[in-house]
Amino acid sequence: MSNARLGLVFDGLPGAVRVNKLPPAQGLCGAAAWIGRFHASHAVDAKGEVPIPLLRYDLDYYLSWADRTRRFADLEGGEPRWLAGLCGEFARLARLLLDGSITVIHGEYYPNNVLVREKAVRPVDWDTTAVAAGEIDLAALTERWPRAIAEQCENAYRWARWADRTPATFHETLLAARLYLHFRWLGDRPEWTRAARFRPHWVELRSIARQLDALDHSTRGD
Repeated sequence: MSNARLGLVFDGLPGAVRVNKLPPAQGLCGAAAWIGRFHASHAVDAKGEVPIPLLRYDLDYYLSWADRTRRFADLEGGEPRWLAGLCGEFARLARLLLDGSITVIHGEYYPNNVLVREKAVRPVDWDTTAVAAGEIDLAALTERWPRAIAEQCENAYRWARWADRTPATFHETLLAARLYLHFRWLGDRPEWTRAARFRPHWVELRSIARQLDALDHSTRGD
């Protein structure tokens, strides 16, 4: 690290458009493939070393956002009855974010941070770059998009990153990444937890809670 040289580069992107302004196959799927290739080429070695100092997400980091969400929800009128169980499931699933192949991530790879110029994908605002599970970026890109479009993006990402060697835990890891992002925003500050503009995160969390409950019942044969 002592020999590392850091720099800040500014550049303009005239004529660039956000990926969500383009047809999904050209915009979102192209962005998914781009970040898949980026994750493949920036995979972190077994020692977790990277050439520049970056925050590395650990289990405490992930779980802290779920804890904050519960605490802030309680301050704002009480947490939903299903939230404790979902946080318990997240404690299990979050370990998948550590067990898989770790890489350098954008951190907030939402469509408004991904531009396209002359068919080239140009992500911007890399201030949340970290060392973590790449599925976090894919979860951000596809958040609240129709299932069919999200699946196209997932397929593009998987092929770009792993070709035909997708990890068996990919879908569970992606689910853990989605949970993390919802908790990340709801647990940021108390005034956000119950704010109207963050309500979609609660809707998504409730949907995931139902999904996990249904899976649990089917496993137990209830």
